Amino acid sequence: MCQRTLSQEEPLSLAIVPFKRGLALSPLSCYDTVSETSISTTGSSTGSTCSSDANDGDIQLIQRPSSRGISSSCALRHFEVELSLAAVSSATTLVLSGFIERSTRHDIYALRDFLVRDDCPCQTVQFQDDVAYASNFRRFAYKKENINHHIQAICLRKNICLDYQIRLDLDVDDLALDSVLSLLAEVKKHPEVRQLSIAGHLNPTQERTLLQKLTSLLRQDDRDWTCVNVFTGFVNTTGNDDHDDYQQWRDIMMEYMEIFSQLYTKYNIPIDIRPCCD
Repeated sequence: MCQRTLSQEEPLSLAIVPFKRGLALSPLSCYDTVSETSISTTGSSTGSTCSSDANDGDIQLIQRPSSRGISSSCALRHFEVELSLAAVSSATTLVLSGFIERSTRHDIYALRDFLVRDDCPCQTVQFQDDVAYASNFRRFAYKKENINHHIQAICLRKNICLDYQIRLDLDVDDLALDSVLSLLAEVKKHPEVRQLSIAGHLNPTQERTLLQKLTSLLRQDDRDWTCVNVFTGFVNTTGNDDHDDYQQWRDIMMEYMEIFSQLYTKYNIPIDIRPCCD
């Protein structure tokens, strides 16, 4: 397998930075209809992997912890400090970093109990999460819907805005192209994902297929994108002439730089597309 890097004499990049754009904070206006089935969590999700299809029937809504469970499992609350501080603060925005990925059932019920209080000052709950591994995204999506199931009605009734800042990183060197395309199709169902990074090495055919799928996602105009990065490099997997394939790959990059420039103009999407240099 031959990988080619871009020399200093072959500049090829497009970085578009938009003007400051307001957050989408309309209460629950653009989120999915919550599924009646969500994942059951009893501890940290760090290092978790995607559930298999054979286990779909085992997915259940989490249950409220018993009094005994709460008193005997304080270690299972990862966000006790944040929620305790919010309870004595007058801040109108509650920011929770990594809550979807790391929260336990105790955390989720503590958040719900805090939001339902008459003296809760929150006008906005902001979730900031990174999904670093594609294999975790399906489970992540179930957990997000599970959290929505428990707090969405409360937030709607109390006019509390839910603001999701979700980042997904895809490394195409670690995944089959079909898996990457399937994930991009899944992202269409989750407008909470507003930051996307794609990196790796592709041959010309793979490059075009991937960028076509990404373009289709961006043209939905169903979310306020805050960052879209595409850092890909050329790899020869066909056995054809390396120079000809590289030129074809380069032409495809140039074509989609123009397309993404148009998307920025039309939808104000911040896009950075360039060859990776490793």
